[in-house]
Amino acid sequence: MTSSVSATGSATQILSSALQGFGKQAAVAANNIVNADSTDYKSQRAVAISTAPGMRVAVAAGTQEVNSTTELVNLQTASTSYQASARALGSIARTEKRALDVMG
Repeated sequence: MTSSVSATGSATQILSSALQGFGKQAAVAANNIVNADSTDYKSQRAVAISTAPGMRVAVAAGTQEVNSTTELVNLQTASTSYQASARALGSIARTEKRALDVMG
């Protein structure tokens, strides 16, 4: 059985890596949007890679022109995922504080 301390540490590591990954995904989408009208610019792709624990995001060169609609969806998805991860991380911090307050 996993102790609550190591489970919390693992959750914190997972969420921290998610914040970094979703931030990178948002940055790639934003970069694609900014460069959409640039001549010969090919879109980049943010590829999520599962790691233990957590995730990382690799940036790969794209082979096609920027599709602004797709990139806006990617940006919104990354933003929403980032916000959800931040809320979950905040919840863990509040729970740990309450536990410490109870233990005195």
